[in-house]
This record gives sequence, structure tokens and C-alpha cells, in this order.
Amino acid sequence: GNANSKALDEARRRGWKTVMPQEVELHRDQASNFIDLMRATGAQGLMLPVQPDDCVKSNRTRRCLTYVVDGVPAGTNVFVDPRDVYFYSVLSSTESAVIWGDRAPWGAIVVVTRAYGDKKNP
Repeated sequence: GNANSKALDEARRRGWKTVMPQEVELHRDQASNFIDLMRATGAQGLMLPVQPDDCVKSNRTRRCLTYVVDGVPAGTNVFVDPRDVYFYSVLSSTESAVIWGDRAPWGAIVVVTRAYGDKKNP
């Protein structure tokens, strides 16, 4: 399969809390940003920001989660176009620290973007 299906298989294998591609597809074109997409898909266990410059926090730790976009830790506040999202997963601090160490110590939002050929033209 392609890179996206392999990433989805890996997320399932690891038991990550994943918002599946079908669910993302239902909401991504109506969402104005990634936070809206997370709200629409019912992200569990998260404190979603009200202010645009705030970070997404874990309900449990009250710490900012790190965005990991296509396998690369990108920080706690990044722009992700919801139309480019294939699926996303939310990882606990234990799961993210095992994989990315101190680059994602408090948890992670793992975003896998659609392959270039799968993107819709605007």
C-alpha cells in the first residue's frame, strides 16, 4: 500500500487513539483550521484552545501537546490545513516520550497528511 495506509496500519498496531480517515473526510472541508477539525471529530481527552495562539493541552496533565506532522515533531502551535489531513492520532505522554523523547514529552497529536496525489485542488 501507499505511505498513508502504512501509517494508518502502524497507528492501529500501536493502539493509538486515532480519528480515522473516513471521519476526517466528513469534516475537513468545513473546518477553517485544524482545531475546528478536532472539535468536529470529537477529540477526546483534550482541552482545545479558545485563543488562536494557545496550545492544545491534555486534560490529564494540563500540558501542551506536541504536533508531529508526517513523523516530524513540529512544536506545540503549528498551522495544519485541515484539507490536507488524512488522519490524526492523540498520544499520551508515555507513548510520545517513548517515540520522540524530550521533543514530545507531554503527549502528541500525530497528523498524517494526504499524499500529494490525493490532495484536492482548491
